[in-house]
Amino acid sequence: MLPQTFQFSPLIRRAVEGQFSGGHITSNAGLLLLREVDQQIQLSATLYRFEAKSDRRAIIEAHRVLWEQFIASHTKTPKRIVLDFDATDIPLHGDQPEKFFHGYYDHYCYLPLYVFCDRFPLVAYLRQSKIDGAKHAGAILKLLVTFIRQHWPKVQIIFRGDSGFCRQLILNWCERHGVDYLVGIARNSRMEALVAPTWEHVEKHHQQRKRAGETGSTRWFWRWELA
Repeated sequence: MLPQTFQFSPLIRRAVEGQFSGGHITSNAGLLLLREVDQQIQLSATLYRFEAKSDRRAIIEAHRVLWEQFIASHTKTPKRIVLDFDATDIPLHGDQPEKFFHGYYDHYCYLPLYVFCDRFPLVAYLRQSKIDGAKHAGAILKLLVTFIRQHWPKVQIIFRGDSGFCRQLILNWCERHGVDYLVGIARNSRMEALVAPTWEHVEKHHQQRKRAGETGSTRWFWRWELA
């Protein structure tokens, strides 16, 4: 459902609001929209310049505030926590610093790295897009795990990410330091060979569901151990 009103950045001390109750009446709303877009672009560029000039220690200390709030938000030590790693895009317009075209997202963008535990943000790390999406993920995971275990030494920690974070160095580190992981694996010939014997069974079951009038996709789950 579309909102009835839109809030813009204030003008001096006056609140600026857009709505659709005025029929064909307008008040240069297009200019307000352009101003809002321009401010957001400037903010993105300012954030990038700030992080690019900040040294490693300053960035860690800035995030430590989030981590301390995360610990303080729990009244007791949880049994387990899941650290969700995700790289996504911030679209860019105009001549922004360190601007690169990203083939997957099909536009110029930054590629920040985010880490959440449930709905709690732990890391927001702005990066240029001309990199591996998992760059610095291993170092950030190590920092997070070290900090969390200083407060909760016995908590089970699970590292979770899509196939972009399936990196052998990261997984090896997890195994050496008692961190469980759940990561996606990109499609490959070895996995296809394992799936092949069961694929016909899934397809047969899907056709039976269709004939019975059922809709939607058919999902089956198997477990394999890869040596």
